[in-house]
Amino acid sequence: MKVTRREAATALAAALSAAQVKSQSHSNPITATPRREAHAVWAGAADAGTTVESVRAFVTTLKRAHIDAVVMCAKETNGNVYWHSKRFPQAVAPRYSDFDMVENLVREGHEQGIQIHLWLCDFHDGENGPAFKDHPEWAQLNPDGKTTNTEMLLDRRYNGLWMCPAQRPGYTDQWLLPMIEELAANYAVDGIHHDYVRYAGDVAPDSYCFCDYCLEHLPRHALLHWETGPKERQRVQVVRTHMEANWEATPDMLPAGWEQMDRREKADVILNGRTLPGGPPDMRYFFYEYRVDQIARFVREACERVRKINPKIQMSAAVFKNPIQSGRYLGQKWSDWTPWIDVFMPMSYRSHFLGDFETYCDHLAEITARQLEWTRHEKPLYAGIFTSDLFKEERESRTYPPEKLARSIDAARKARPDGIVLFSAGSITRQNLWPAVESAFS
Repeated sequence: MKVTRREAATALAAALSAAQVKSQSHSNPITATPRREAHAVWAGAADAGTTVESVRAFVTTLKRAHIDAVVMCAKETNGNVYWHSKRFPQAVAPRYSDFDMVENLVREGHEQGIQIHLWLCDFHDGENGPAFKDHPEWAQLNPDGKTTNTEMLLDRRYNGLWMCPAQRPGYTDQWLLPMIEELAANYAVDGIHHDYVRYAGDVAPDSYCFCDYCLEHLPRHALLHWETGPKERQRVQVVRTHMEANWEATPDMLPAGWEQMDRREKADVILNGRTLPGGPPDMRYFFYEYRVDQIARFVREACERVRKINPKIQMSAAVFKNPIQSGRYLGQKWSDWTPWIDVFMPMSYRSHFLGDFETYCDHLAEITARQLEWTRHEKPLYAGIFTSDLFKEERESRTYPPEKLARSIDAARKARPDGIVLFSAGSITRQNLWPAVESAFS
């Protein structure tokens, strides 16, 4: 099916109303207006290359595969950026110092009717990156005062460096938000895409962040301590049988001697303490809620700043598959973000599920349906599929049956998402799956 430039250029914008259409179609499928499935792909800077010709060839490949939008990495997990940043020249990747990949991709993509969404790895930065080198105090800390890159996995050191989302002033308002503003103000992009918009839950979900700022502001965030006194903590007034039912009078919930405790002692209180003497060990609830609120605050601020610059720019996000669980483990309760995110792209990758390929297809259909429920059909949602993950059984033979990709896409389609987004362009190229993508998206 041939798609005109006008149709392709407005595909994702049209998807913004698809949620409402879809909600109507569930209640009255006979009278519902037909909708068009959107197609997107995540891509790395290397996929576009470092010349005008390589960018043009890449965009041509996307066009042939009926891709409406490319979600292109503009800020890498190592802290490098792929545009000619005037505010953060020290972060520009050396390979792109003489070639502005973003500028060229926007021009070539729009020429062929493909939208350009710039993908930022938000709070994951490089241990050798400029942000951490200049401001090590911005990093997330565990109860021992150590950064995430000191953690150990089963057989190796975890080399990911995560920055604290809460600190103000800090990485969020001095580095990340200004980067987003710079992109929105200086490039004719169609969208800004959040990734790694969370805490370091893939290595130590309950260990971050206990930096000085968070230890000071977490109790304040939940009003666990009265700053106005009295100096002597008031005793809990027990007027109800269940101790936790006596919270309403809001006694000071921090233990005596809090100010003199060291970092580890305070972290132990937050993770294992009791808000009321004799009550349940429930203090960590406030730890989880604090992190959820810090991530949501950033998502809101990013959206507000971009809308002031150009309200036509869409905000999107790569998120873990279950917002209720990722809220607990990552601070990423993305089902609350519908006021500030225009397109959700859950990473429903096979590696995020247990079982064989058949089970994955069943669970992919189920989780996509649940994701639409969690967001209440308020904003478009694209089912995210990682092509490399599909071929676990073929790992030794290094074969990539295209029918597995087709079946995965069909499984997601059972839930009727607003679109399909594939990770990634590089994997599709290496696995020779572009013909399969073209067929599935035709």
